[in-house]
Amino acid sequence: MRQIQRQTKVRGFTLIEILVVMVIAGILLALSLGLYGRVKGKQIESRLLSEMAIIELALESYKSKEGQYPPSSADWGNYPLKEWGSTSAVPNPPNRLYKHLCSNSGNSPFLKDVKAELVQGEILLSTAQGQGGELIKWSYNSYNPKYNKSSYDLWVEYGDYGEDGKPGGGDDVVKVISNWAN
Repeated sequence: MRQIQRQTKVRGFTLIEILVVMVIAGILLALSLGLYGRVKGKQIESRLLSEMAIIELALESYKSKEGQYPPSSADWGNYPLKEWGSTSAVPNPPNRLYKHLCSNSGNSPFLKDVKAELVQGEILLSTAQGQGGELIKWSYNSYNPKYNKSSYDLWVEYGDYGEDGKPGGGDDVVKVISNWAN
């Protein structure tokens, strides 16, 4: 008896099908990367807003105990927004928030559980990281506040310094979170 052999034709993907799949994968990748950047930005903003609320509560506790807000430097440097990017700008003095809120001379501190890596001398740093991985510094002025005349100004500047990684270029995208209305 004679066997009939059937030849099965092995069929692969056509070039068009492969290209369509690659285009779809590229579109999905682009959408997910764009969404990741937006989510990351919101995460930093949310963290900074919650830290600001905690610091404001500690400042109010300090005032209720001491009768005034913690002192800040009289030789204040720059406020954000208008002065941002000025190459001749005077840097802001230390915010001294750590000194007054975290190390309360043997008493219970107003800000509890502040880790050593969140302190730079007397300067209180945020847990959020800026461009390049450096921690973001809080700015505080109670000597002669520009916006909140009867209390204090508290703010943090964060964002992207552009390709050079330094403030002052035309490609800087900097955001400010503050206790005053912008």
